[in-house]
Amino acid sequence: MIRNLTLAALLAGAASTALAFDYRASNRMKIDVLSDGTLQVSGTAILGPRSYWCAAGEYGARRLGLKQTDKVYVAQPLTKGGGPMTFTTKRPDSGEAAWTIGYQSVRTAGAAVSVGLAEDYCRDHRLVFD
Repeated sequence: MIRNLTLAALLAGAASTALAFDYRASNRMKIDVLSDGTLQVSGTAILGPRSYWCAAGEYGARRLGLKQTDKVYVAQPLTKGGGPMTFTTKRPDSGEAAWTIGYQSVRTAGAAVSVGLAEDYCRDHRLVFD
């Protein structure tokens, strides 16, 4: 009996570790919702900045119910070493968000794209890898 309980506890622990993120986007990037409501996106960005935008936009549309014209903003830019970056759905306090493209879009706090454009980047991923 104790052996079965121990095995069950180990399996439960393994399952919670394996699902330690809130959402996996169609491009396999992981999204964690942080305590302040921001979205931390991590994983292998196969298509560069488009991979990050895809994940943030897809989560915004599918989980938050955002419209295609709503925007997602860079809260914490991507660093040169890579790693996770953080998005928000709230406009920066500094006023209108910067509209940037390419690699600068993920290296600029406050940069924004519409949810529709971000989801279009997911289509790029499907065209290349599916």
